[in-house]
Amino acid sequence: MNTTDSFGYWLRRRRLARGLTQRELADMVGCAPVTVRKLEADERRPSAQLATRLAEALAVTTAERETFLRAARGIGRVDRLPLVTEPLNTPPALAPPGPHRLPAPPNAFVGRAAEIAAVWSLLHNPSTRLVSLTGPGGTGKTRLALQVATELIEQFPDGVCFVDLAPLGDPSRLIPTILAALGLRERADIDSHSQLVAYLRGRRRLLVIDNFEQLLEAGPQLGALLAAVPNLSLLVTSRFPLRLQAEHEFPVPPLGLPDKADEGNPEALAATEAVQLFLARARATRPGLHLKDSGLQAVAAICRALDGLPLAIELAAARVRIFTPEALLQRISRPLELLVEGARDAPARQRTLRATIDWSYSLLAPDEQALFRRLGAFVGGFDLEAAETLGADLATHERPVQDILAALVERHLVRSSPGLDGLPRFSLLETLREYAQELATAAGEWPELRARHAAYYADLGERAAPHFHDFESRSWINRLEADLDNVRAALAWSTETPGGRGLGLALAGAIWWFWELQGRRREGRTWTEQILRDPEVAAPTRERARALYGGAYMASQEHDYTGSDLLVEELAAIGSQLGNRHIEALVLLELGAGVRVVGDPAPWLAKLRRSLAIFRELGDENGITMAIFEIGYTLISYGSLAYPEEGQAHLEEALRRARARGDTNVVTMSLFKLGGNALDRGDLERAEALLEEARQIGTTGGDLRSTMHATGLLGFVALARGDLTLAEAIFTELLEYARRLGELIELDHALGGLALVAYWRGDPHAGDLLIAEALANPFVHAYPPRQGWLLGLRGALAEQRGDLASAEALLHESLALYQSITHTRGLAATRARQGHLRHRTGDLAGAEAAFRESIAHYHELGWFGVATCLIGFAALAEARGAPEHAARLWGAAEAMGAGSRPDWPDCRPDDAPQVAAARTRLATPELAAAWAAGAALTAAEVVAEALAEGEGFGLR
Repeated sequence: MNTTDSFGYWLRRRRLARGLTQRELADMVGCAPVTVRKLEADERRPSAQLATRLAEALAVTTAERETFLRAARGIGRVDRLPLVTEPLNTPPALAPPGPHRLPAPPNAFVGRAAEIAAVWSLLHNPSTRLVSLTGPGGTGKTRLALQVATELIEQFPDGVCFVDLAPLGDPSRLIPTILAALGLRERADIDSHSQLVAYLRGRRRLLVIDNFEQLLEAGPQLGALLAAVPNLSLLVTSRFPLRLQAEHEFPVPPLGLPDKADEGNPEALAATEAVQLFLARARATRPGLHLKDSGLQAVAAICRALDGLPLAIELAAARVRIFTPEALLQRISRPLELLVEGARDAPARQRTLRATIDWSYSLLAPDEQALFRRLGAFVGGFDLEAAETLGADLATHERPVQDILAALVERHLVRSSPGLDGLPRFSLLETLREYAQELATAAGEWPELRARHAAYYADLGERAAPHFHDFESRSWINRLEADLDNVRAALAWSTETPGGRGLGLALAGAIWWFWELQGRRREGRTWTEQILRDPEVAAPTRERARALYGGAYMASQEHDYTGSDLLVEELAAIGSQLGNRHIEALVLLELGAGVRVVGDPAPWLAKLRRSLAIFRELGDENGITMAIFEIGYTLISYGSLAYPEEGQAHLEEALRRARARGDTNVVTMSLFKLGGNALDRGDLERAEALLEEARQIGTTGGDLRSTMHATGLLGFVALARGDLTLAEAIFTELLEYARRLGELIELDHALGGLALVAYWRGDPHAGDLLIAEALANPFVHAYPPRQGWLLGLRGALAEQRGDLASAEALLHESLALYQSITHTRGLAATRARQGHLRHRTGDLAGAEAAFRESIAHYHELGWFGVATCLIGFAALAEARGAPEHAARLWGAAEAMGAGSRPDWPDCRPDDAPQVAAARTRLATPELAAAWAAGAALTAAEVVAEALAEGEGFGLR
């Protein structure tokens, strides 16, 4: 350090020469030790007032005083001051107590930069004279107040003084306690208020008043003091607001917590306030502590479990004397039991986490204590209606539950935040919730509270159920989603509690469609099937029938027909026992849906039509609409049927009926299928319009399942348009959603779509990895058409990378699957792909047979795939030396849109380039005429010629 121009170095030498520590010098001049440390490190300059007091404390002579003051303020040269080289023998004459009376902090302050800046800004404003730092015990209000006060010392040259009210219980002792903190004695000739006003008047002072919550009745005394002393400012800590006109309340939040998304980023974890505090206090206990990534992750999890409460984190960090962070995390599930030993020199109420909460609880009125205990039953938050239900018996005409709840919010034992619908949501910090549960258990209230909690959410589910299919669905879905943790807690209680299964059955049966809409089918199935297995709810009741139908539907949507059939079988038995024809119709409807996978569809269609007849007899418009939809879905979907027009008509009728009834479920499902059918027929504009409408309805209604399903289908529209960039973005979004929620069907669509993108980009390696993941999906193994599609695409990728033997084997496997279920669409696509592969291997006769069979299937379905077969025929004609015949075929293929549909693997990336190359090869006038003649053929003429034996496109 340059000793000639460093004021900090000079100051340090002078202090040491006087035999003073930094703390002793700070006490003499009335500042914090950290200020002296910063002065000596040249990190800050003293104010004029502080420089004067330093001169007095360091025995700077009168002759040197002006030079010292100028050097201290940075406007004079330090080297003009004599540098002390040996101790000064004159003992320091202690100056009168400085104006600043702040306790020295026990350890370094960590974090809170945003809060310090916000409070500093408030107090820096002359119009703000009373700031109250509020929050529950353990949030670090006192430490924050002291840190802010330290930062404000220069703004209050006449003094910053700390007033501790913790030992006080009598409001009348407030003013005398402030006098004592200022170093004044009460006088007999004047009242305390007047004495204090006389002392403070004309001075710019800040009083830091700690622990005001137990003297709230004395609040008006502070108001009177502020009115009498214009230059006075107050910084107050309290668990509750003071309710004074001059008050600016600043709720002190918990420390910033690490994001779970940063688990793999040690730097990000270590940068968060809560983790920084833990590490600082842990290293004070175990110097040199160094944590690996797993240790940091454990610390982050501990901080989250403790809600970011500084007191709880400090108590937990002290435990590293015994436990590693990983071991501590395993024991932190009950923090009130674990965190029981704090520093011995801390206030008694802050030596354990339980003690600091006890202190807040003891200050509540009896009805506030009772409601607080009951709120411990809620998990993840609650709304006013839920709180009013559990606290109904506490309400009086003078004080309804909402007023009691407002008091708990004001006392920072309950947090309030805006909900999705604009109404407030409430919650307890996890440590407070655990404390409330302990109190309720000790009072013998806990079993009854859990039962009432479950009953409330069962009733909420019953009220929501009728609205899942109408245009009010979003508000009910949002409400259940906000209360999802409570719903889970109610279901868990019902499975664990004898006599509680009935409530669980009612809740599971009421909300199964909620699981569907929110993409949580797997969780919904698990809860529903677990409850259905319990003997306590085995009786044939309406509630059981409803839960059975929901479970069967969810199982069938995952193509678990074995699981679905077991539930439907019991549902049928209940319908028979109860003589309930509505149940009979539901059974037939659910059984009819099985046509989407295997077997001859005729018997299944018969079940659907019988279901429709019963619904018509009963006048059940919802059932009628669903049955018409299912019949249309089957007629238009199943590969072996030649009834696409009849299927289209049924779907359009279902759509009309659903729109009229406001049944958003059937509306979106009809739009999906009609949009998919338009896509298969090549009508991309209609497909996009229908699917966009479905997505909009899903988004508006809060139906995440419909929104994402429509999104996935729009990805295939983008593929069909050849927009690979848009398709990739859509499928990537779908993949993130599917992985997050475990949605197996959408996972398959996303992976298959991305694999097709890779195929069309000529990246078979990336495509193969995606197909491998898709084939591991349990849904795919339960749904042969999708498995066949993926195997066909994998065969196309193998051909693309030149592995023709693997390509042939995969296509053969795909073909066998489609043949086993008579799936015409799959047979058409796979045979077309085989035709191209066999041509490539020199098997021209095999290629011709494959193309001919593929065209026959496509003709049956009326779909677009004929074009790729025509390309195959044209290439065969050229190979056999028939250029004019080839030109006619190329012209027909081009007119039918060859190479324009990247959404199926039977269309190939090289189709369009092949057509262009053929135009160049066949550029003579004669061949151009043949090309034009082929392009002029109608689709029917093309198919007729292609299927004619030995003529037309026949190549024998």
